[in-house]
Amino acid sequence: MDFKNIFEKYHLTHTEQNVLEYLLDNMDRELTIRNLADETHVSTALISKMAKKMSLSGYTEMLYYIRQTKQNYEKLQQSDMVKQHGDAFLEILKEYQEKLITVVGIGYSHNIANYMADYFNLYGFRSTSNFHHQFLRESLSKELLIIFISNSGNTKELCDYAKEASEKGVEYVLITGNPNSEMQYEARYTICTNDYYVFRYTEYKPQLFFGNTLNLFESLMAYSLQNLQ
Repeated sequence: MDFKNIFEKYHLTHTEQNVLEYLLDNMDRELTIRNLADETHVSTALISKMAKKMSLSGYTEMLYYIRQTKQNYEKLQQSDMVKQHGDAFLEILKEYQEKLITVVGIGYSHNIANYMADYFNLYGFRSTSNFHHQFLRESLSKELLIIFISNSGNTKELCDYAKEASEKGVEYVLITGNPNSEMQYEARYTICTNDYYVFRYTEYKPQLFFGNTLNLFESLMAYSLQNLQ
């Protein structure tokens, strides 16, 4: 597991980082705070202070949350969504890690696109949710990835963009709720949540696509960030 963000967020010193990494590497052992201090050549006071810096009550709570983090990561590895799409999504991100990713959605999907673009930027990718028609040119065919968010996968404006992107050699990923969407046929990769139904606006039923899209994106990004080199 990568604790880089924890190091940065809580301004841990190099010594504190070493202690935390040592604890992680030895989670299978029952280390008391005294054991940890002795084996990392620090004082118990330093470990307690480090826990306080992380907004925890002490060593016991720190140990609990590290174990929970490890267990959550192991559960993530076994999730159906990660098993089905994790490696393919990871390979695409590796390819576009130093390039531009634009996330495109209309209506409610635009809110999801904003969130995803911000998430990418937070973790060092170059991303935007503002789509410009100038993106669809052959000179960007190897420098740009488009991620389309569309419940139906048949929205005319997005279908037109997708068709033109394909013609210009610009790759796109489609996240949709519709397994029969028109946009999937030219996509580099399609992720389907299978929660689209035609009469969704005529009945009082929950619109699951948007929540499911956020959940799958969080899971796939967590898996990818753990495995990106």
